Amino acid sequence: MNTHITSYKKILFLLALVLLTIGCSLPGLTEDSATETPAAVEKATPTPTVISGNAEPVQSTEDSRCKGLSGQVEILVLVGPAEAVGLEPFAVGSAPFHTTGDSSPYPVEGGGPIKYNDILIKEWGTYEVSFQMDTIITGECTGEPQNEVLSLALEANGEQNVIVDAEGFQGEYPWSGSHSFNLEFPLVEGASVDGEGYQFILHLAP
Repeated sequence: MNTHITSYKKILFLLALVLLTIGCSLPGLTEDSATETPAAVEKATPTPTVISGNAEPVQSTEDSRCKGLSGQVEILVLVGPAEAVGLEPFAVGSAPFHTTGDSSPYPVEGGGPIKYNDILIKEWGTYEVSFQMDTIITGECTGEPQNEVLSLALEANGEQNVIVDAEGFQGEYPWSGSHSFNLEFPLVEGASVDGEGYQFILHLAP
């Protein structure tokens, strides 16, 4: 009987040993796994999304010189029969102008009255001029920065009188009427437009 008890104990011992071995091999039941701190979860870094296509052009931050522009158009003309007595065009006045608006094309407006009276004394006699007129300037200023163009229409309405006294001859030459001029200047101080019997010179305000 003792032999049976001993054999029975051996069987129980082996069975307990097998169960212990199986239990230790199961995941999550070991002492190390029970006390293990869960691994930290990595935070995903979002990858920027690149959108293909035509990008908007970069706008220039440079302001147009047309904005807030002001100046004068100096007027040089042949008054009366000046060419017949060998005279060159000479200044009779200046017509002021300025731009308006906040975007291109910038409208231009200006003008005003001009009066002129002078006498020229030469070896052959005298040449006296009286001249008055009203000027009206319209137009626009356009173009990329540093390449702006001033396009003007100048209307002149008035009258003049020229008295010539040359070597015993005296003549009087009255005139009244109007003239229209289409002028285009680069936006440069001193730029000029020349024609037969006249010249216009651009002067920009500082």
